[in-house]
Amino acid sequence: MYAILNVTLWEIFAILNVVFWEMYAILNVTLWEIFAILNVVFWEMYAILNVTLCEIIAILNVVFWEMYAILNVTLCEIIAILNVVFWEMYAILNVVFNVVCHVESF
Repeated sequence: MYAILNVTLWEIFAILNVVFWEMYAILNVTLWEIFAILNVVFWEMYAILNVTLCEIIAILNVVFWEMYAILNVTLCEIIAILNVVFWEMYAILNVVFNVVCHVESF
């Protein structure tokens, strides 16, 4: 009876030991696979977000410089037009002033 129970207990312990190590191995592999997958997902998301942010910054940079160029040209055109108008008005007033002064002198 003792021999039977002794063998049975050792067999049970051996089976439990094998089951434990098999479960440990399965869980260990599974955990490493999960960590590896999460690591890959993290770096893929980082790469996507990094590219997206760089693209957004590049687009905003281009838009800024395009707006700057448009506004710069527009301001220069406005200043040039005002400059021409000023000198035309000056020339007209100068002529009028000279005519008036010339007429009054007679």
